[in-house]
Amino acid sequence: MIWTILTKLKPIGAPILENYLRLKDRVKLASLKIRGKSTVKTLINPEALTSDKVVIFVAYPAGPIASMHIRLLNRFQKIGYSVLFVSNHANPQYVFASCLDQRWVFLFRHPFGRDFGAFKDATLYLHKITQDTGNQFRKIVYINDSVATIDRDEPALIAHLDKEEADFSGITENYDKGLHVGSFVMSVGQRAFYHKRIIRYWQKFQSLSTRRYAIGRGELGFSKAMRRAGFVPDVLWTLARMKLALLQKSTSELLQIAEAMEPHFRRQIDSPMNIIDARVVRFLGRDNIGLPNDSVVDKILDKLQNKKKKIRPMAAGPALMAAMVAQATPQSQNQDSREFRFVRYRENFMGLSRSWQSSQAAELGREDLVNLLLLHIFRGSQIHHGAAPLLFVGAGLIKKDVVLRRIVEPFDIDVLLERTGVTTEERVEISRDILAKGHPYSMRGWAKLLNDWDFT
Repeated sequence: MIWTILTKLKPIGAPILENYLRLKDRVKLASLKIRGKSTVKTLINPEALTSDKVVIFVAYPAGPIASMHIRLLNRFQKIGYSVLFVSNHANPQYVFASCLDQRWVFLFRHPFGRDFGAFKDATLYLHKITQDTGNQFRKIVYINDSVATIDRDEPALIAHLDKEEADFSGITENYDKGLHVGSFVMSVGQRAFYHKRIIRYWQKFQSLSTRRYAIGRGELGFSKAMRRAGFVPDVLWTLARMKLALLQKSTSELLQIAEAMEPHFRRQIDSPMNIIDARVVRFLGRDNIGLPNDSVVDKILDKLQNKKKKIRPMAAGPALMAAMVAQATPQSQNQDSREFRFVRYRENFMGLSRSWQSSQAAELGREDLVNLLLLHIFRGSQIHHGAAPLLFVGAGLIKKDVVLRRIVEPFDIDVLLERTGVTTEERVEISRDILAKGHPYSMRGWAKLLNDWDFT
């Protein structure tokens, strides 16, 4: 009972807890500084840093590093990158025993600052190398292990991040609390890496370990600093590019994508068929048709047209679609058929055939469905709310916390991966890593409180 009550106190309790956790980190960091220590504990294989292109990979796995991450890093190595492997893990020599023989530089550190704290230590280490040797780095790729990548799509991701002419690149972007690039995979070029504003950003960034700080001062702060320095991000999967990719899908594929969206979206529309039905109803002339009040199609039309007034009752969409496809039923030929008054008007006075009208209605209905998908994704994190569409269009990556964030149901993760063509071997590893993050429905007490208050 007490935990249920506390969960409801998020507006008051979350800021208090946030300030408390930040204060604890500041005290511990000050203690390190007084003792003449930094957040870096150990540096292994520094001689392996031989290239002017570097991948900074940050990992904090529950177990041994996933084979998909080793595969991705090896792909970068094959095109001339050095790997700087960074971890906050308390026992890295044990957890990473299987990969310590790789030709990577290993930087192990105290657990402060989450991924951006690790990015900071690695970045300042590279700047120190430049100061000591005078050699500058041409391309820096930042990756953390919070995302799983699909084998077949990795070459396209790497090619985008490796573009020589791009100063700042990302794979997805977020739209909540300010437009910013998803920090789980991004890259910066030489000009951006050595820009004085960006160097100042890393020097001033505090390695505090709360999720809110990592997002606000890390993800948001870094993108803001890059933009203020004049570097506009080149994002591979903007919503504009996603729309083009989705419109190339068949109607049945779009319906499947909509059904794979998060539960909140599916509850809103009831069924993706309703979106297409609503467009057909409009083509037939909604004022002449009767449906129960407050129908799903009613609500969708209201949303699409952005009107507050109540729409008059309408007829069921599936029945109308069937009637249009048939085109030749006695009712459609009946001059008294009010449902087809607008169809006959366009045919007789505008020269638009019934078959053209029906195909046009269906195509616009498809676009309405795509627009609603993208509007839902636009409400916040693209990699989360757009998890299913990104997989279906071939983006080739999925966040490992999609179950924890209630984007995908625990029992649906294997189904989603299978339907998007992920191989059985990859599916086993990816679903295992995702489910290892935890099931939100099984959380109790303190763990549930931290998750509900966005601290995990």
